[in-house]
Amino acid sequence: MISPLRRRHRLMWMIIGVILPVLFLIAVFNVPEFPYDTVAKADTQHFEQAAFQEDLESFSIEIGKNNDGSIELSFDLKKAFNSPAVGVYISNNNDIKGAQFLFAIGDPKVYSTKLDNMSVPNNIIIYDQIHKKILSSINTTK
Repeated sequence: MISPLRRRHRLMWMIIGVILPVLFLIAVFNVPEFPYDTVAKADTQHFEQAAFQEDLESFSIEIGKNNDGSIELSFDLKKAFNSPAVGVYISNNNDIKGAQFLFAIGDPKVYSTKLDNMSVPNNIIIYDQIHKKILSSINTTK
């Protein structure tokens, strides 16, 4: 390496040695807060008059009316299922065929969704989409 190139090479390494730690510190102090849980457990909605409520070991389900009159399903997953692809469905019979998919569940947290129709569904089905089997079926017309 010739002398001018060696000097430039040394200068670039000194500049990089100063700029990279400064940029790293700027990045560390400017990390935005990320809402890891979109629905905090402290903010879970308990309906004044729940149309249906079931509390099991690994999850609880509550269906009720909101202030605007719409029906909402709240699903509190306490313990994660072993399968990575579990979905919550509603159905008028106890079969997955013809059931309406609501949402996929994974991490233990509260999931909630508004139901399209204005009546409480007959069955809520927890279905393993990989192994094609029903993990749990809850009859809401007890």
